Amino acid sequence: MRPFVLLFFLFIWINGFSQSLIPPSEQLADSSLEVFIAAREAGNKESYFYKSNWIKGLTIKGSSQSISLEKLLQQSLQESSLEVKVYKQAVFIYPKKPVPFSLEVSTQKQIRYSPDDQKNEPIIVSEPIKTTNRKLRLTTIGSDQGETGPFTIEGYIRTVEDAQAIVGASISFPNLKSGAITNENGLFTVQLPKGQHRSIIEAYGKDQQELVLDIQSDGEIEFFMVNEIRELDAVVIESGKTSNVQSTLMGVSRLNIQSIKQIPTILGEVDIIKTAILLPGVSSVGEGSSGFNVRGGTVDQNLIRLNEAPIYNPSHMFGFFSAFNPDMIDRFELYKSGIPAQYGGRLSSVMDIGMREGNLRKWVGSGGISPITLRFTAEGPLKKNRSSILIGGRTTYSDWLLNRLENEVLRNSEVRFSDINANLNLSLSKKDRLTVSLYASRDYFLLNADTSFTYFNTLGSINWKHIFNSRLFQSTSVVYSGYNYSIETRRNPETSFELDYQIQHYEFKSDWSYSPSSKHQIKFGMGSILYRLSPGNINPRGPNSLVQPLDIEQEQGLESAVYISEEYDLSPRIRLYGGLRWSFYQMLGSQTVYDYLEGAPLQAENIVDSTVFGNGQLVSQYAGPEFRFSSRFILNENASLKMGFHRMRQYLHVLSNTTSFAPTDTWKLTDPFIRPQISDQVSVGYFQNFLGNAMEGSIELYVKRVQNILDFKGGAQLVLNPYVETEILSGLGRGYGAEFYLRKKKGKLNGWISYTYSRIFTQITGEFPEETINRGEWFPATVDKPHDFSLVGTYQFSRRFSVSTNVAYSTGRPITYPVGKYQLGSSTLLSYSLRNQFRIPDYFRWDIAINLEGNHKLKKLVDSSWSLSVYNVLGRRNPFSIFFVSGTSGIQGYRLSIFGRPITTLTYNFKIK
Repeated sequence: MRPFVLLFFLFIWINGFSQSLIPPSEQLADSSLEVFIAAREAGNKESYFYKSNWIKGLTIKGSSQSISLEKLLQQSLQESSLEVKVYKQAVFIYPKKPVPFSLEVSTQKQIRYSPDDQKNEPIIVSEPIKTTNRKLRLTTIGSDQGETGPFTIEGYIRTVEDAQAIVGASISFPNLKSGAITNENGLFTVQLPKGQHRSIIEAYGKDQQELVLDIQSDGEIEFFMVNEIRELDAVVIESGKTSNVQSTLMGVSRLNIQSIKQIPTILGEVDIIKTAILLPGVSSVGEGSSGFNVRGGTVDQNLIRLNEAPIYNPSHMFGFFSAFNPDMIDRFELYKSGIPAQYGGRLSSVMDIGMREGNLRKWVGSGGISPITLRFTAEGPLKKNRSSILIGGRTTYSDWLLNRLENEVLRNSEVRFSDINANLNLSLSKKDRLTVSLYASRDYFLLNADTSFTYFNTLGSINWKHIFNSRLFQSTSVVYSGYNYSIETRRNPETSFELDYQIQHYEFKSDWSYSPSSKHQIKFGMGSILYRLSPGNINPRGPNSLVQPLDIEQEQGLESAVYISEEYDLSPRIRLYGGLRWSFYQMLGSQTVYDYLEGAPLQAENIVDSTVFGNGQLVSQYAGPEFRFSSRFILNENASLKMGFHRMRQYLHVLSNTTSFAPTDTWKLTDPFIRPQISDQVSVGYFQNFLGNAMEGSIELYVKRVQNILDFKGGAQLVLNPYVETEILSGLGRGYGAEFYLRKKKGKLNGWISYTYSRIFTQITGEFPEETINRGEWFPATVDKPHDFSLVGTYQFSRRFSVSTNVAYSTGRPITYPVGKYQLGSSTLLSYSLRNQFRIPDYFRWDIAINLEGNHKLKKLVDSSWSLSVYNVLGRRNPFSIFFVSGTSGIQGYRLSIFGRPITTLTYNFKIK
């Protein structure tokens, strides 16, 4: 923890000097204002927004004492018709009375020319003040070359304070009834006729801009948007005002990281996954569990990517915390249906998480302290406005909490985790950007001073994005992801051992996007993944251990895919999306494949022979198409109908016979015995906006079917089993559901209500009784929870004070109960019901949080906030599992609850400016 504390005070020291007043020696008294601005920008102190002919002849009126920049400029402009506004490191100089103009902006070491110079150069436009109800400002793009158009306009939309790209910002042209949305680079492209057109630029949390663009030829423009000071900043699911109606996508949720921090949390840590579970169609098997389930799918059927790199264990401390540092995250999208063709490899969902770029203008820091965790993030430019770096880390100090518990086993235990992120962004040119991302984490858990669990995540990605022209883009990535764990026992020297497991993921992918017009978009690309698995090895720990060494044979597989998709406006009301992804999988040696006795169950004692494949030799292969289709029909400007179909294939599976995904579960590649899982899903939906887009609602219905779904024999041995295929069963899955969603986006009271009714069933029918479950009948899957209800609400009493609450209810998950007992010799054994015939009690939880922000002064060293949250206010003992023990007095049932009482947490968050 000590390095984080030192870094914290170092940032306070650095920023303390950077925020100091301007001494007389730096005021350049009596010099021209142009010279003063050039000197300040040359020293990378501020960026100035102005028109050169406004400030000609003006001089700096210095002071004999140190003075703030804003005061110095105000007294220098006092006798002019200009005003000045300083926002962090952006300085705006503009007329007191609005006049039509084309705005020139100078930035560090370069000048962007206005159209008055008759040069077809990029124009940067920034308008920090709303222009509603006054004469709109005019900006000319290009020069008149006698052409009639239409012309192609490329534009970037960025933030003023740190020059980061704004994803999902919109520019619209009301008179033309057209517009565009920025992509992940903050870039938009539109085609406009020649002449003057009123434009409106909007983005969530930013001041709306409104101006007139005078289009004379092809050209470029760049907008810098200012944060909007609003009464409420607590909307969690974000999108364009009507994108839920206009888009062809269904089952997609986009979450804003900066605002979900108001939601009540466990132990003070904002958790992306716990927030996602509050969305319709998303659930978990219980508190303290890793991962999430989407529309009845298992945890391993979700692809979770962090800056293009998949993460195989998305949690810390066995599921209590997310693996993602919220201060590092910019956005994430969850696809539950209508999954685009560029994604593959999992059946149920894709969660795509993007890290922030880092501040391009100055060095800042942020962090937070809770009862058991500490986090800190630093970011700043390597070269101002061109490249940046973002570094963040978290650690925990939870042992003090365990030492105060009454349970002796827990008092003798230790638990801790740490992680670190880094994101480097380089602007190689105006059309080239390189991003390098790294992530590493370590978890350690020691149970009763005997058994220790240690597990690691290591991720790395390099991404190059290139813009060929306004219509063609490409993104190429090289990715590595690794996960490994180890288990050690030490108390008994004769039984002590060390067990290790590892999975490695190497990936190359290239994605391309071509837009012949604003109504037509084509995407295509390819990718390949090399998997290397070490299913596990065990060795004796110490010279007295009697444990026999065992090393399970390693596995290797290659998964490749090519895809193409097209989205097209068939008419103003109808938009279609179609895609085809062809995936191809090969299992490679070295590998030993066992031959089993024909006409007999797949059991180790029925092995009759084996075939040995050399390194890189083809063992087995599978291939097939994955179809994607969706459509949208506009009923009116506030409502639409959508439908979609998609097929997914999965070649990598988790082997687990426990209810919840555990860090010690193992992944298994498709092989000659285990076939790829294939899922087909059909969905339809109705989407409606109300009250001037202040509220939105949706109803989605879906049906899905899964082939080759995996299940396991009762008491299956899945770890360190060289014949693991003998424990695995394969069958069919089917599910259906309805999701209702209503969200209020504006006002002091906002939030959402979601309700999901869903069912998921499994059928396992084999050739022999040992390979059949429940006599071959359909039975509820382990994650089948018919009813799931969530309410999330925030009331903003003032700009600084708000109260948030969550209510969650769900049906208890299926379980297998003992229904009798019998004697076998001197032993008493239990007789169990059919698989998943009963259910544990229903789940209900109420949380509340009180959030207090610091004052909203622009000029201060540290922004801070406090959050007091109470998790499980009613102290309800929701069962995570129920187990039974047979004794002399009969069968005794026991309920295991993770949080059986209210959990109160006070968290302090800060941001160093």
